[in-house]
Amino acid sequence: MKALAPALLLLAFLASARANALTVDATANIFGAAHSTPPAPGGGGGGELPPVFMFSPGGGQSVMFSNVTGSVNANDTQSTFTNGPDGAGPAGSTTSTNLNSVGGISGIVDDSNSFFLVGVFVSASEPQDPAPSPLDFSSSALGENFSTLSPQLNQTFFIGDGLTGHGTGATQVFNVPATATRLFIGFADGAFFTGDPGNYSDNSGSLSVTVNIVPEPSCISLVGIGVLLLRRKRAAIRK
Repeated sequence: MKALAPALLLLAFLASARANALTVDATANIFGAAHSTPPAPGGGGGGELPPVFMFSPGGGQSVMFSNVTGSVNANDTQSTFTNGPDGAGPAGSTTSTNLNSVGGISGIVDDSNSFFLVGVFVSASEPQDPAPSPLDFSSSALGENFSTLSPQLNQTFFIGDGLTGHGTGATQVFNVPATATRLFIGFADGAFFTGDPGNYSDNSGSLSVTVNIVPEPSCISLVGIGVLLLRRKRAAIRK
């Protein structure tokens, strides 16, 4: 019976893990997350609303990304380049990112990379100004090779390929805010990747990404029930 307990708990955990595959077009404007239409500041237009992964709120949840494949093209006013989910930096570009917050969604900063896959957690409510402070993924700040990250609601964060390295390394873990119900995935774009977001309409290509969330609130309940039943069973055996 003692040997069976961990197995039962593991099965309960795995049974509630959920994954969903999303296609993220290069025109997916992360600043349109949870809005009815994407914002349109900047010269190139507002692009399209980003795809969403929906889940139940609850503490102790984490998201991981896998099978992130494809390529995107950003026809930036400075240059035209094609890159994968980790952005243009790994391909040799020196373009940096320093975009403003818009519509309650925070901007994002990276001193040596641009046009990488990003995400934002949102509650059931539409984001409103003021947005949280932008996260800085420069090498002298958070960096891109973190193991875990705990972004706030409405705070845009770096995803890339979901690994600590470029195409290699450990799977990164993103802790979900307790009141979040939605995860949006897209890109942070703008003229020279600086200032107000925009310039989405001339982008091309897409990425495919699998979103994995564990444990869902139902798993927490299942584990709790499993522990209680096992304790009662052991107590009955001892009598």
